[in-house]
Amino acid sequence: MARSSSAEEIAIAQMAGGRERRKQRRYPCHGPAEVLELESRCFYRGEIKDLSLTGCYVTTGDAELELDPRADVQLCLRVNGNPIETPARVIMVRRDSGAAFQFLPIEPEMRAALLTLIGKLSAQPARAEAINVA
Repeated sequence: MARSSSAEEIAIAQMAGGRERRKQRRYPCHGPAEVLELESRCFYRGEIKDLSLTGCYVTTGDAELELDPRADVQLCLRVNGNPIETPARVIMVRRDSGAAFQFLPIEPEMRAALLTLIGKLSAQPARAEAINVA
């Protein structure tokens, strides 16, 4: 896979630092996450911070992330005790705390599982703490 150009990196940085551009509502949640960067085969473990129909944010504590913006990854999220695996693309990286991912086109079964989970998360009353979905 070709690395992103400096113009693409600038555009990504501007999106990350600018006004909110998400089109889907994100729902706070917790659960284990595994990230495999496909080109380098680097593997990271973390926790899901939030989830939407189009992506998620994974925190990695103080692990130093070596993910390039726009890199393709394979995500495995444990939600309600079942793993959900999906290809994704890195959208934004905070090297010392986590990364945002956009889901790439997914299998119909995965989309149905994600829709079910989002339905459960959206039906929960708003609370100060995140909803645990592990």
